[in-house]
Amino acid sequence: MKTLGQDFDNTARKVYAVASGALGNGKAVVVNADGTVSFAGSTSRSQSLGTPVVFDNGAMNYTATTFDSNSNKIVVAWRDHNNSFRGTAAVGTIDTSDNSISFGSDAVFETGDTIKISATFDNINNKVVIGYVDAGNNSYGTAVIGTVSGTSISFGTPVVFESAAISTPKLIHVPTTKDNGSGTNLSFIGTFYTNAASDGKIRKGTVSGTSISFTSSTEFSGGDSVGSIAVALATNVSTNAEDPHRIVLAYKDLSNSSIGKANVVKINNAGVSVTHNDAVTFESGGTEEISTVFDTTNSKALISFTDEGDSNHGKSVVGTLTLSSASAVGTIATGSANTFHSAATYRTTSVYDPTSKKVLIAYSDASTSNGGTFVMATISGTSVTHSSETAFEAGEAGSISTAYDSNADRIVISYEDETDSDQGNSVVVQTAATVINLTSENYIGITPNAYPDDAGAEIQTKGAVNEEQSGLTAGQSYFVQTDGTLGTTADDPSVFAGTAVSATKIIVKG
Repeated sequence: MKTLGQDFDNTARKVYAVASGALGNGKAVVVNADGTVSFAGSTSRSQSLGTPVVFDNGAMNYTATTFDSNSNKIVVAWRDHNNSFRGTAAVGTIDTSDNSISFGSDAVFETGDTIKISATFDNINNKVVIGYVDAGNNSYGTAVIGTVSGTSISFGTPVVFESAAISTPKLIHVPTTKDNGSGTNLSFIGTFYTNAASDGKIRKGTVSGTSISFTSSTEFSGGDSVGSIAVALATNVSTNAEDPHRIVLAYKDLSNSSIGKANVVKINNAGVSVTHNDAVTFESGGTEEISTVFDTTNSKALISFTDEGDSNHGKSVVGTLTLSSASAVGTIATGSANTFHSAATYRTTSVYDPTSKKVLIAYSDASTSNGGTFVMATISGTSVTHSSETAFEAGEAGSISTAYDSNADRIVISYEDETDSDQGNSVVVQTAATVINLTSENYIGITPNAYPDDAGAEIQTKGAVNEEQSGLTAGQSYFVQTDGTLGTTADDPSVFAGTAVSATKIIVKG
């Protein structure tokens, strides 16, 4: 990119750059990461799937998938049947040109028999955290820290967080701003599990280097016998800058006909305490295969589950969080359940896609011999609608897990291919979406002419007067809209385009 003009005061300036896509005359322009420029607007993309890629060609199960935003890599963990049932993981790299994923070498994180694996990423300490049941050590609850380097991952020493038999461990990362005003960035791992008596427990884990330490446990179930735990981070639901997040917890109540319950959990920054509110019922019939995510666009939770009281149909329900004050734990209220699959569904998991602003729900479809299937869920108020179904695996898909790669803007579905020797596969999904390229930072100016794709283009920048407008009001401030037009009210994001000096002229800001 070539810049002309002086740097002092508000001297009119212009830049020359290569157009990525055609640029219209008098249009707002953004700069891309590679230095090219594009029309500030939106484009539509269609849904597409890559071809499933094998990450373990032997028998395996208990997949867990997470995204490492420091290395921009996917990490898949699983139980490797062909290696003495050891806990194993590999690093995946997405190629957006063909929606493929490639994996580095396997790395063992647990030498004993490893089952019921969960994984999350700590983006403050830049570590992968894997929790699991160590079946080779009395089914103790155990966690281990992983560090990604290139296409490899290495692990610290496993740490036992519950010296007794546990089931259904689920890990969730809770970032915070600072600890009680000390200015120290903190990051906690909420660890949810059940003990031998099926009591629901929480422990708070703190990562330090390649290890993790845990607080004593807190019971969240209030005497309920718990199964099928699901957790999701509700981000920025509180105005307290040091404590903005909450956790949405859903589970089935084994002591009450397996009904579905949900509550809200707060992992306190200062000290070691974990607090929660009493659970509410989101499904009065039997529930199973529960999965929970948080829609950051609508600030709503989505709980998906198998309805045992309705022929195991797949359903989901919207949860709305309410806080009476910035420091309150909060409560959750749920709307009516809506069916996403009118046949038996199993192994349900879900993940939020911020580009399409939808939730992908993946599951095994009993009506197609447990083939791997997904739908896209759209939240509106307290209700949810679902798209038509898409098959990602024609054979029987077991042990399904998902993660969103924010760098590649893709979702990865990992699963056990039970039709093909129980091997481990991953498939990349690009969701259908309207992609907006305007951010709060990348607007640079307005074109004085039209330019074709890949041509050199002149862009008038801060201080220039663009004379290619129409219908403006002199003295009025104008903002760039997400469709690339100029408007008198700010869009989201809010980007100030400039001030009109006549119906056809605007002073460019940037």
